[in-house]
Amino acid sequence: SAASDVYKRQGRTEMEIKVIKAILSSPRIKQKELAEQVGISVSTIQRTIKKLVKEGKIVRVNGKRDGYWKVL
Repeated sequence: SAASDVYKRQGRTEMEIKVIKAILSSPRIKQKELAEQVGISVSTIQRTIKKLVKEGKIVRVNGKRDGYWKVL
């Protein structure tokens, strides 16, 4: 898709693209659900999310429990 192509040009890995797409389609998704959907472990999801947050690609809005992810 066009979004995948844009992210690939930005040097995103396939896994990062899958995580971003999952967040776009379901902003309130939990890490466990993300892991199941993408097909990787929760710890890998946590590392990937940490990297994307650090790079300013995604942000958590309204905290852990009641919050949601926003792709920037």
